[in-house]
Amino acid sequence: MTKTITGKYGILGTVDTDSYLSDMQRTCSLFFKTPHGKHETFQVYKGQLIVRNTVKLDNTTTAHRTTVYLYLKEEDNHYGLFCVSSNKQVGSIKQAKQLIDTILTSGQY
Repeated sequence: MTKTITGKYGILGTVDTDSYLSDMQRTCSLFFKTPHGKHETFQVYKGQLIVRNTVKLDNTTTAHRTTVYLYLKEEDNHYGLFCVSSNKQVGSIKQAKQLIDTILTSGQY
């Protein structure tokens, strides 16, 4: 199923809930080549990407992060991963899935 997602300033793009990790790795290869932290894991939920990793905050402190990305097909037929959890408190896979459900249901970010 495809759905158009709008943002504050208009259409962000179209998501496909049937997308796979292999699709994202093929079309957004630079994203997956760039490390975002240690112990990265990727999970796809309803065609969108959830990334879990550990980041170093200072010399002694680390934190576990959960980040949600929409896998968007933009108007020019390019694909991209768009972070939708930067201003949200997403501390678990369950919360990440709830955020994805909310965005897909409303069609808005």
